Amino acid sequence: YGGYVSGMELLEGQSVKKGAGLFYLENPEFILLQQNYLETKSQLNYLKAEYDRQKTLFGEQIASQKNYLKAEADYQSTRAKAESLKRQLGLLRINAEELQPESIRSKVPIYSPIAGFVTAINVVPGAYIQPRDVAVSLISKEHLHMELVVFEKDVSRIKKGQVVEVHIPEISSET
Repeated sequence: YGGYVSGMELLEGQSVKKGAGLFYLENPEFILLQQNYLETKSQLNYLKAEYDRQKTLFGEQIASQKNYLKAEADYQSTRAKAESLKRQLGLLRINAEELQPESIRSKVPIYSPIAGFVTAINVVPGAYIQPRDVAVSLISKEHLHMELVVFEKDVSRIKKGQVVEVHIPEISSET
């Protein structure tokens, strides 16, 4: 989801823990999504009762099959919509089971998916970011590796377990 960035207090090079809050994303669509879920959830109770009633009436041959099938279709489609909205709320880390009209919010926290360090901050508070934008770049020290480019003529001289010396002039003069 896109939204406006707020509450960002990160600095490049800062250490972050997995699950730590990075910033908040604010979007009116978050309110609408929660409202739609609550409305659908409340309709679901009514439609379930109506479906059960029509099923009983149809079983006793009091009501027509058309009414029963209509009640079943309404109940099943609303149930599917409620489940879909619940999953969308889950993507925003909003617990649909605990959602009440009083707890509707327009901001959702964005958490760090890894423990590591902030390498780049591409947004500022108040900026709108699209879903495809990269807001913050993080790097983890858990799995560091180095990729080497070997010329074709040297490939035959590379062996498994071979010791390699590496020099990074930008960092230090050490090997």
